[in-house]
Parts: sequence; C-alpha cells; structure tokens
Amino acid sequence: MRNLFIRGLMLSPLILILLTANLYAQNFVYTNNNNPGPNSVTAFSVAPDGTLTNIGSFPTGGTATGGGFFGANRARVSMVGNRLYVANDGSNDVSGFDINPATGALTLVPGSPFVTGGIGGGETSLDCTPDGQFLIAASSGSNVITVFSIAANGALTPVAGSPFAVGRQLVGIKITPNGQFLAVALPDAVGMFSIAPDGVLTPVPGSPFPSPANGVAASVEINCASNLLFAPQANTGGTNIDVFSIAPTGQLTLLQTSNNDGVGSNSNQAVLSPNQQFLFVSNQFSDTVTVFSVAANGIISLVPGSPFGGVSGPRGIVTNAAGTLLFTNDHSNVASFSIAANGALTLVGSFQTGRDSFSMSIAAFPVASCATFDLCIQDDSSGDTLRLNSTTGDYQFTRCSPRFLLTGRGTVRNQGSLLSLQHEPSDRRVLVQLDTSAKKGKASIKVLSPGATFTMMDSDTSNNTCACP
Repeated sequence: MRNLFIRGLMLSPLILILLTANLYAQNFVYTNNNNPGPNSVTAFSVAPDGTLTNIGSFPTGGTATGGGFFGANRARVSMVGNRLYVANDGSNDVSGFDINPATGALTLVPGSPFVTGGIGGGETSLDCTPDGQFLIAASSGSNVITVFSIAANGALTPVAGSPFAVGRQLVGIKITPNGQFLAVALPDAVGMFSIAPDGVLTPVPGSPFPSPANGVAASVEINCASNLLFAPQANTGGTNIDVFSIAPTGQLTLLQTSNNDGVGSNSNQAVLSPNQQFLFVSNQFSDTVTVFSVAANGIISLVPGSPFGGVSGPRGIVTNAAGTLLFTNDHSNVASFSIAANGALTLVGSFQTGRDSFSMSIAAFPVASCATFDLCIQDDSSGDTLRLNSTTGDYQFTRCSPRFLLTGRGTVRNQGSLLSLQHEPSDRRVLVQLDTSAKKGKASIKVLSPGATFTMMDSDTSNNTCACP
C-alpha cells in the first residue's frame, strides 16, 4: 500500500499534549488537542518517576479538524527561548505560546495565530531551526512550505518567497540539527531542501530520494551529527524503517531497509534517544512501541522485547531531555514509560487529558539538546554544573537541588581567561572565568526574567564531570 498515507479517523478532537520539561523545578508535557472547532493545548507536569499531572488546557485561538495524518508533527518546542508552537489544521494557522518554566502555564505569543500559505483542512507539520531564527510549516492541504522568521517576542513573519511549492503530498518534516537542511516525508520518498541564511528553501540536487520500505514514508528523524536520517513508514503490517546517510551537500544514500513484518503495525513516527543509541517508533494499529538499537554506522536492529505494549494507539512520541522517560499520546491520554539502559520500556502509567480528543502530536521542554560542550564547571559545594560551547554559544546550566535547568544559545566574547556570554533574547547573562591549566573556574549566571542570580565556584580538578550528584 504505497499510494496513500494512513490518516486517523475523524472521531474526536486532537489534544496537543505538549510534553515540556520545565526550565526550573519541573518538567512538562503538552499535546495539540486537534479539537473539531476551537483548538486547545493540554499541559502536564512530569514527576521524576514519570508520573504526569494535568495542569490545564489553553486555547490556541485557531480551529482544528479532529483527524488527519498520524505522521504530521503539529507541535514543536523551540530550542532557543521558552516557546511552543502548535498547528491549527482547520484554520490553517500556527499558534505560538510562551512557556512559564516555573508552572508550565502557556501564554499566547502576541499576534497568534499566524496564517500559513496552505489550505485549511490539511495537516500542517512544524519544526524550528536550532538557532531559533525560523519556524517551518509544511501544509499537506496545498503541498506548500511556509518559512517564518521568529521575532524576539515569538511572533512569526513569512520570509520572502513563502510559501514554497513542493508539488507533492507531504507529511512529517525535520530540520537537521546543524540547521542546514529540511527533510520532508513524501509519497515513496524523502525530499531534502537547503535552508539559506535568509530562510529561503532550495531543493537539494537529486531530491526527492526514493524510500522503498513497505508502506509510505510518513515522518523523518535525524541524528545529532546530521549525517543519518530515519524514515518510518505508514503501513498495515509491521514496523518498517528506511535508514539513509546524509551527505554534507544534503543528498541521501539508502543504507538499510528494515521491514519487520508482525512487529507492530503502522509505524508513523519515530524519535531518537538523546544519547543517539536507540530509535523509538510508535505503532498506531498495534498499540505498541518498537525500539531499535542504532549502531554508529546507522544500522538498526530490534531491541529484545520489542514491541512494548500497554498503550492505546500511540501517535506522537518524544523523550524527556535526560533520555530517561518516553511519552506517547492517543485520543485522550498520555502514556509514560521509563527507559532502561538497554532501551527496553516499562510502562509508568496512562494519564487522562480530561477531554475526548484526537491528539497525534506531543512535544517536550526543554528539548533534548544536540549541542556539544568544550567547557565544564562543576561547583564544589552544591554540585551545580555549567556546560558551554565557547564557539557556538550553546550553554546548559543545571542547579541540582532544587532542580533547575537553563539552556539556550548566545553570543560569546572571549577575553583571555574570561568568557562573557549574552543570550540572544536578552533574558540571560553568563560570565565565566577560567584557569585552564588547573581546570578550575568560577561562573555567575543571572536570569533576568525571573530575577534570579546564581554563582558557582570550581577549584577541584577531579570532579569535572558535569553531572548532578
């Protein structure tokens, strides 16, 4: 069956449970409720053991359809800033929310919702560039892709030339973690587009690239190195995945076609673990999640025990930033799993959204980061940690107790042994002073929006592990 994408039935509203890991003492999950008529987002807080608590629903200001392709990713959290973007399929627009990192509450971005160039009624898939500069929306209703620039307040403005016509049915999308390319699931193929500094899209030579696994390419997942792409397939008989290598120029080369008949059914969405060692795939027709181990060369193999049950029609799939928990969503519930060291899953529980919905998308905050760090300070007294890429400006400050996580990207100035970092939205400051010969240093982190200041000192040369005690 390679001529149709598998859609969800028009049964009930889609709840976009936005799975969001809190920036401070809490983690959160969010889902796009996809309600026929006025759309909304439901939020959950996440306990360390994976237990979820419903903390309320938030109107998007747009309308949804109550159905659509399982493979479309209708919710994304930007890696820069505390923002969630969700698609409203019925009104053909995108709503942006500011996430309160202390409570998980959502506040609409000024001007929301923002109209795309597609046709209402079709699915809209979303993704954000790693630097937080652009949001890309792909509309299956009219087969066009709109690129928005993201303002400092989260408002969206289409870039010149948007929308960009594709001319083929499109579903799930993913931007490479290096920000250079956009991958799009197409019928029997994966399309690749280069992303210019101004956001303009250009097809990569040779695109689209055939995807021969049994089924229809429904979504795409890409590793942190931006050199491997995984294309799960909409189908009726197994967990089927194509694995491609990505050339520096964006061309794809097929590495493996993994057809696993009888192991799950209708494998529309997939997510890599933050450590890149496992690929989790949701099976809508068999009520299971299949887990693959991922070799360094990209070749995948089934994890013993796969597929793992205990869920009902899992649609969207996402991990927390630490890679210890996995979440899926169905009509009106979110399932939570713990992830073992070998990738095996254990069901924590299923948690109600509080409304009948047709949720197929889920997101996590903070997003699991692909950033690499060349600087690590671990405070001697508190255990607090600071990781910083002194070239790109990616940073991650963790206060270990009570749990507080601050991530983002800024502009770094290097003045000898003193590094000064300014976060782009002007809501953070990081100052770091190092004695590189002795591997010791000190840092002062000021969070302007909550008005908090954190200081740390590291003089012990033996504990630079950057991991909370």
